[in-house]
Amino acid sequence: MQMIVAWTSAQVPGARGVITSQPVALLLEGELNGDELRRNRITESEVLQAVRSTGSGDLSQIAAVVLETNVSLSVIPGDKFGNGSAIKGVRGTFQSSQSDT
Repeated sequence: MQMIVAWTSAQVPGARGVITSQPVALLLEGELNGDELRRNRITESEVLQAVRSTGSGDLSQIAAVVLETNVSLSVIPGDKFGNGSAIKGVRGTFQSSQSDT
């Protein structure tokens, strides 16, 4: 089954977007995205745990928490956000709707 899915996503135009998941912003600029938390069955507690594991205690100092396609949570502190190019294509961010110009 895995071989069929891998072949289909590689060979059939548009199939990759249907088969594979997309990274999702669960928190942006210190604010939790309740809709995405519910849609992805992630609890607020899980996001807070990921933030604490980075040594941060203040959500307002966090630029983004992203649910990655491998189900891990990436925490991006505000002072490390830079121009935000690393979150290009992440659903729920401004960068996800920009074109590649």
